[in-house]
Amino acid sequence: YERGLASGVDLKYAREQYSGYAKVYGIIDRDGEDSFGDEREDIEADEYRGMVMARHKQLLPADWQLQLELYYYCDENFLEQFFPGEFYAGKERETLAYAKKQQDHWAFTALVQARLLRFEAQTESLPDLGFHLIGYPLLDGLLTVFSESHVGMKRFLDARGGPLESSRWMPRADSRGELDAALHAGPVNLTPYATGRVSWWDDYPSGGKTCRLLGQVGLRANTHLWRVYDDVNSRTWNLHRLRHVVTPEVVAFLGDTRTEPTKLFPMEED
Repeated sequence: YERGLASGVDLKYAREQYSGYAKVYGIIDRDGEDSFGDEREDIEADEYRGMVMARHKQLLPADWQLQLELYYYCDENFLEQFFPGEFYAGKERETLAYAKKQQDHWAFTALVQARLLRFEAQTESLPDLGFHLIGYPLLDGLLTVFSESHVGMKRFLDARGGPLESSRWMPRADSRGELDAALHAGPVNLTPYATGRVSWWDDYPSGGKTCRLLGQVGLRANTHLWRVYDDVNSRTWNLHRLRHVVTPEVVAFLGDTRTEPTKLFPMEED
């Protein structure tokens, strides 16, 4: 390689009950510098650099699924320099064990999560237990219930030199429920809904404990517009006619919470 001796292994495997892939890569970097445009030039880099990534998914008895992930790389610029596609568009780089049992409208999950990358802001879980209710019908399908609840030990770790502070290990509980009604007005689909959420943290940035309540009512509306183009023909793209579909959607809601997001540790993206 133009920057030095490099080697790596890509591994992919698949069987009836399990599948996965892994990547191990290393380089003796003679340049000792990374550059990412005019604003980020000549960034000092180590001589010995590398990464280890592995993801495994397995089907277990009694409708259980197990997912294992390991992700480590040596410095914060390594992935952007050598694997930019993975850096910009890849899945979040996590180390975890995740188990799920799903039947009909419900699912139970268990997550153990550790941060190996000190330069990325991430949450650790030891463990986090969840229960999900997805699209459960009431009143012969007139109403639909969704809910998601979590309880567990959590810790938020900010990136090295990041703007936030890290939390201590703490118990945390979070529960969100939503009730939807499916209505129709001609070609327009209308979904009035009501949702509530209660979350409790045993630690927050200014210290102590806090509980957040959130309530919201709203209306979602959408419809489908389409047109068929009969004159589209392309042997190159294997096209014969083309259907173009547009789905405009409008959401209006009223909600309230007494706790600002800046006063909480961001355990999840939402």
